[in-house]
Amino acid sequence: MAKYWFARQFPLSEPKATRVGPVSTEGLMVVTFFAAALIAGAAGLFLFAFTYGAPLLGFGLFLCFALVGTAVLVVAVATRSDRQHTVAEYKSGRVRQP
Repeated sequence: MAKYWFARQFPLSEPKATRVGPVSTEGLMVVTFFAAALIAGAAGLFLFAFTYGAPLLGFGLFLCFALVGTAVLVVAVATRSDRQHTVAEYKSGRVRQP
């Protein structure tokens, strides 16, 4: 059994059963990386737009950071998600990581 980084937020009977949340430190690090990439891209956008007067270059920088962060998050969720158990089951201890 592989170590899962993410698990479903809701049981399969719920209409929102496709949402996932982090259940390990690695999953939390991926979510943090995604947020940090967006923040760094926004900082670059504002830096180039207001300091250097090049908003198009800043937008391109933001777009690059956003694409990398999103790609890392999507790949991690697609490859490291537990589709059978929920986050609540991991937190209660009913499901254990290897």
